[in-house]
Amino acid sequence: MERHDGLYEHVVRIDPSQLGDSEFAFNAVVNVDDPRGLKDVKAEAVDNLGMRTSIDENNVNNYDSNEFNVKFFNPDSNPDDSLRFTIKFDVRDRPLEGELILCQGFFVHFLAPSALKAMTQHKIFVLDTSLSMHGGRLDGLKKAMNDGLRSSRSSDSFTIVTFNWRVQLYNEGKAVKATKANVDNALNYVKGLTAHGSTNINGGLLKALELEQRADFAEESVVVFLTDGQPTEGVTRPESILKNVKEANVNKVSIYGLAFGSEADFGLVRAISAGNRAFARVFADNSDNLLGDFFKSLTPPVMSDLNVDYDPNVVDLDSVTRNSIKSLREGREFIIAGRIKPAGGRHRLLAQVRARSARGVLALQAEPDYRRTCPNIVQRLWAFLSVKEFLKEQKNVLATIKDKTLAKTLSEKLEKKAMGLSLEYEFVTPLTSLVVNTADEESIQRKSVDSRLVEDFCRYTFHITTTTPYPSIIREWVRLKKF
Repeated sequence: MERHDGLYEHVVRIDPSQLGDSEFAFNAVVNVDDPRGLKDVKAEAVDNLGMRTSIDENNVNNYDSNEFNVKFFNPDSNPDDSLRFTIKFDVRDRPLEGELILCQGFFVHFLAPSALKAMTQHKIFVLDTSLSMHGGRLDGLKKAMNDGLRSSRSSDSFTIVTFNWRVQLYNEGKAVKATKANVDNALNYVKGLTAHGSTNINGGLLKALELEQRADFAEESVVVFLTDGQPTEGVTRPESILKNVKEANVNKVSIYGLAFGSEADFGLVRAISAGNRAFARVFADNSDNLLGDFFKSLTPPVMSDLNVDYDPNVVDLDSVTRNSIKSLREGREFIIAGRIKPAGGRHRLLAQVRARSARGVLALQAEPDYRRTCPNIVQRLWAFLSVKEFLKEQKNVLATIKDKTLAKTLSEKLEKKAMGLSLEYEFVTPLTSLVVNTADEESIQRKSVDSRLVEDFCRYTFHITTTTPYPSIIREWVRLKKF
């Protein structure tokens, strides 16, 4: 379960059409337990028309500082309605160094500091105004700029670079504070942009990275690259553009990409982002919700250049999942897991946490609370994170390595690792499938369940009960996750 906007979320989906002729009545009970303490508990039911109903407080039972359960009961629903039950919550007492948990030869380290103020942020927008952006693509770019600038805080700043066959700068390339007046002025400038000329992607990005080196007053800089990804001017070979951008990005800032149109060269945009510590998305018609989600992912960080080291005498470093991140953003969580060496139990497990923050440079140390009850999910969480990273790395390899033979070799190795752990721990991934046994009156049937139906694998305990045979599928959902 990932933390978004400061809350964890668990969803239970019910499809009544799979209940057959059974009377549609059920109970779904979700139990949550966390020794750090819980807060901001919310629960609601949503039908297939989007109608939302908050769960009555009487059904949020046994709520205290450490645990609660929520009872969803729906005896009168239309059997043609699909239902989605959602529960959201957060936990208290988040130490800056994170929470380190040790269990049966494995460890997991949760970092989600809530006491830190968000850092100031400088966004450099790189806007494609070439002729290929004419029409809906340019309209989408203007919508994106409205969201991107309006989401900035007054303490943040921005720069705007536009390019077609040439590169042009808003406000002579000088950074502008994101006050309401300045944002309004910038949006008027964006509103007047027109699409014409060829596409010099290389020139636009290199100019943005040059300007980024001058923006030394912000605690974090990010580049937001908006284009259809089709270079036709200056340097046009994708391999050369990737090489030039990587060399010019001396401060290793993240370059987030937003590709416009169904015919956009998303491969190039994705490769640029993947090679520069970020991600890319495609913006198609009628996908306004994507813009909101995209810019939420760019909220200012509470930590940057976060790195966590573990004692090599205790931890098998080859088993450790990603232990560094460019930016830990407000409301999010960073999770690291690994395996303890066979003889590592003779030493104390310590984690050295280093990061930059609004307070300055942080140097912290985390240690497990050995008095805490050992949760039996730590090993599965390590396997889950490992598989997820193998699959992500495989995508990056295929996107960024142009030597097809080398890319194929590395991709197959990563796929083999992911497949092995997926089968061993029974995870549903693009490499595996889920077969569920369901009982009816006459026989046992085996049904394949699409991985899109599988809910979040998480470190909390969920118990679901119903009055129909259907929950044999639901019980599996709480153990598995689509990647």
